[in-house]
Amino acid sequence: MRKPSNKVTVSGFVSRDIDKSLSLIAKQKKITKSQLISELLSEIIQKKNEEIEDTKYSKLEKQLMKTDERLASLLIKFGKLDAQSLFLLLRLIQLTGLDKESIDKVWGDSLVFAGNVLKKPLKASLQEDKS
Repeated sequence: MRKPSNKVTVSGFVSRDIDKSLSLIAKQKKITKSQLISELLSEIIQKKNEEIEDTKYSKLEKQLMKTDERLASLLIKFGKLDAQSLFLLLRLIQLTGLDKESIDKVWGDSLVFAGNVLKKPLKASLQEDKS
């Protein structure tokens, strides 16, 4: 009894030049024309599948780039708002009539506060990494 094969017979027509080329290449590789055609078809199908995958990834990359651009623009807007808030706050402090030493102290205290705020998330993330 014959074993069932997972190979399928496919027929087609090619020009005499292509047939001669296939025969020549098959002889050089010391394989049959059928094996050569099977190899060539496998390569073509693999390339097509890779192209399809590349298309999927390129769409995903484009979406990620758009998201990155949006986040970058949001960060810039937040930076501008922070700068404007800082300017207004300093202007209000100046208008209160405080002397230069008091203004410098408030400025120094705000820098220390900002530094502590920035250190807290960094310390928390470092502790999570160690766990």
